[in-house]
Amino acid sequence: MNKRVVGNILKSKIQTWIKSITDPDLAKSVKNDVIVTGGCIASLLLNEEVNDYDVYFKTKATAKKVAQY
Repeated sequence: MNKRVVGNILKSKIQTWIKSITDPDLAKSVKNDVIVTGGCIASLLLNEEVNDYDVYFKTKATAKKVAQY
């Protein structure tokens, strides 16, 4: 799988997650601050099954809001 396809898959997964967040302010924060990392990227590039998606946030405030949510 190429990098563009992987990026599109990750973008779709994140957008689906964001749509499930009922707090509009939190959804906006997540959209602006989310970073996807970890083995999911390698798994997608190698056409392997993805176990999970590791996400981090650019700001501590967003991470705290997500944890409280």
